[in-house]
Amino acid sequence: NNWNHRLEGVQASVRYMEPILNFRRVVLNLLAEQLEETHPNVSRDIEAEIGKNWLISARLARKANHFQRAHTLQLVASTSKCPPAAIYIEQAKLYWAKGEQDQAISVLKRGLEKRFPDFTAVQAHAANLEAHNITPEVLECLKAKLLLAKFYNETGHADVSTVIKYYRGVTEIGHCWEEGFFRLAGYYDKLWNRAEDAKENNLDMARHIISNLCRSMVFGSQFIYQAMPRMLSLWMELGTAEAENPKAFRAGTSKTKFADITKNIETSQEKIPAYKFLT
Repeated sequence: NNWNHRLEGVQASVRYMEPILNFRRVVLNLLAEQLEETHPNVSRDIEAEIGKNWLISARLARKANHFQRAHTLQLVASTSKCPPAAIYIEQAKLYWAKGEQDQAISVLKRGLEKRFPDFTAVQAHAANLEAHNITPEVLECLKAKLLLAKFYNETGHADVSTVIKYYRGVTEIGHCWEEGFFRLAGYYDKLWNRAEDAKENNLDMARHIISNLCRSMVFGSQFIYQAMPRMLSLWMELGTAEAENPKAFRAGTSKTKFADITKNIETSQEKIPAYKFLT
């Protein structure tokens, strides 16, 4: 963990991070060899850390558009003594970066099915966790499912209801994971901006946007500078529209009314720390 925190302070580029990762792998290899006979469990943990380091190198190469090197590093990571369990996510991202979208989705789906054959068990385990202590396995599952929802969203391989189902699947497992609610709100917001109907006929969608943004702010602050302004601006936009044309809002086809959205915000205000409204 200390090494990971140190690495976060380094500029995320191949030029600066690769020498550090190479040095770490050399040191870890020497330690693993020395401890293999006397402390096999510790040696195995070290080998797992080496595999993770190879995967970090592969991710850096992919982000630098060095796709052939990224593929080679992924092969090295997958054939190491303790391959990283989440390597399928990086493989899917590499296919996506190369424009092989169908292959990316296929690799990600197979990896998810192999890694988490029983999502019900994962959901049951996640139900007992709080936002500050989500386990690495649950977080891996959430990130993989969120990436799959993103892929389906951007490729257009699924209709709107299916994409929403994928995003909601993330929030059902990660009931206290900030990013899941923020991304779901973002997808609803995308639909809101594309909608051709009048605002008063799309209040159900506006409620989904605001409620999910509020829930994301309850569980974290990573997206506070995007979530808070959008939540307030949409609420005020709807309030202004209703004040200008109250008859249209009363006659709107949405089940949700503006008062319901306001009540939602009032309820969330009690759960969201006060300082977040001052950011």
